[in-house]
Amino acid sequence: MLNVHNTTTKSWILLGVALAVTILFMVFAEPVFTLLYLGTDEFADAMYDFNLYFSLASFICIVVWVFAIIYYWIIDSVSLSAFGWWALFGIFAIAVSPILVYCYSLNVFDAENLVFDTDVVGMAVITIPIALVLYLIVSIGIKDMSTNCSTRPY
Repeated sequence: MLNVHNTTTKSWILLGVALAVTILFMVFAEPVFTLLYLGTDEFADAMYDFNLYFSLASFICIVVWVFAIIYYWIIDSVSLSAFGWWALFGIFAIAVSPILVYCYSLNVFDAENLVFDTDVVGMAVITIPIALVLYLIVSIGIKDMSTNCSTRPY
């Protein structure tokens, strides 16, 4: 469960940094995605026109935060306080993010009769390192407020 009794100022600063990085990623999603995957001009225009950069960044952030909160605050078990379990929750978050990005963006483009199959796959692939980095940052930010799992990821 959420443990605020033994937290320090450092714990709150780390949580604030994790929230700030998440918000900055959502605000600056377009430059981050276009830096990692350029694609065609038509694809970039369609992503911008349908506001998919912000939507996909929001989905990634929600998935990463949900899996981190489940591990650190909801389950928070001594038996799960191992690096392997933390990594497994990270793998789940990293696996769900590209699947969600792929399905959502493909549905949006199919509804508009646009064909960007290879570009959508490329966008889903670059979601993997983004979700990994975000999961590490969120884990570091919220781990001190866990009762039993506060020593993971390291």
